Formats: sequence, C-alpha cells, structure tokens
Amino acid sequence: GQASALVGDPDLAALFDGVNDYVEVGKVSMGGQKLTLAAWVYIPSDSVRNRTTIIAKSSNADIDDVAWGLGTVRSSGQQRLAFQLSTQSGQTELIASNADTGLADGWHFVAAVYTGWRMELYIDGEQVAWRSASGNVSNDGKDRVWIGAMYDDSGEYAFKGSIDEVVVFKDALSAEQIVKLYELRYPSMDVVFWND
Repeated sequence: GQASALVGDPDLAALFDGVNDYVEVGKVSMGGQKLTLAAWVYIPSDSVRNRTTIIAKSSNADIDDVAWGLGTVRSSGQQRLAFQLSTQSGQTELIASNADTGLADGWHFVAAVYTGWRMELYIDGEQVAWRSASGNVSNDGKDRVWIGAMYDDSGEYAFKGSIDEVVVFKDALSAEQIVKLYELRYPSMDVVFWND
C-alpha cells in the first residue's frame, strides 16, 4: 500500500515491518552460470540492522542455506548492499563497503549480477563493488524464493522498509541494461506543443 518507486506508476510498493512481513514466491528453478537480481528499496534511516533480506532463494533461515540472495548488512553504522551466491565452488558474499554506498532514506535501485566468473553490485545504476566467483548457481529443488525475509521464519534477517519492482533474470544484465532499468523511474516525455 505504499507509493511506488516509479514516478506515475499506479502499482503500489510493499511495506515490510522488519518483524514478521514477507512474501513467499514459491519454488523457482534457476541454475546455470548467470543471474541478475534487482529491486527498488526504501530503507528508513532508523532501521539499521545487522542483516536484512530483499530477495533470497533459500531452504532454511540460515545464511549458509542461501542459493542466492540480495540484501543488506550493517557496516560502519550504515546499511550496505550485499549479494550472497552459492555455486559448486562454494558460497561467496560481496558487500558494497565504500563510504558512499549507504542506502538510508530515499528510494534506491539495487542490483546484483553474476556473470559466471564475476559478482557485481549496483546502486542507482552505478557499479559499487565486484569480486571474482565461478561455477554453476546452486539449484536445489527444496529451495523457495522469499521477498523481505530469508525464510518463513521472517524474524530472521527481516527487511524493514519498502520494496518495489523486484525482478530476477536467468541472465547477466550488462551495466548498460542496469542503467536502463534505473532510468525507468522517471517516465520519458516529449514536448509536442509549446505556447509562450
């Protein structure tokens, strides 16, 4: 019931209370060596938490049971974007740790990309972190996808704030494609008549 992150979009965003709110998407089969996760998020400045989940594919409420996930971790008193990925090479986490990558207050477009050899994080169309990673994405049939929590025990890593326009691609979007998604926030307009 919250105003959308996209200007003029009649669809509403979802508000999560950080206690027991979540969306269970169900089982999603996505293996292979490419993946993109993206969403619009609004994190109030008073909701700094140790770890939250924006979207995750998991079979349990334990961070070690995440096949892939996009969320935040607390660092230097701010919420920092984080990307968890499990492949046959092991589990890897990428955290945007630069001083200018805080997410408090205001809508932000966040994205995580796995290219098969590299993990990347984007905030508002700009790449803010990357690291090497390899292998096929874990694709356990028991895993379910969750928005706002890591599992149905939603108190574990629960998100506090608003989430809108969550997307998952079975491909690695390019930096240019991430920018185009970010730019969708404001509708393009053409002036067809101007009267002084």
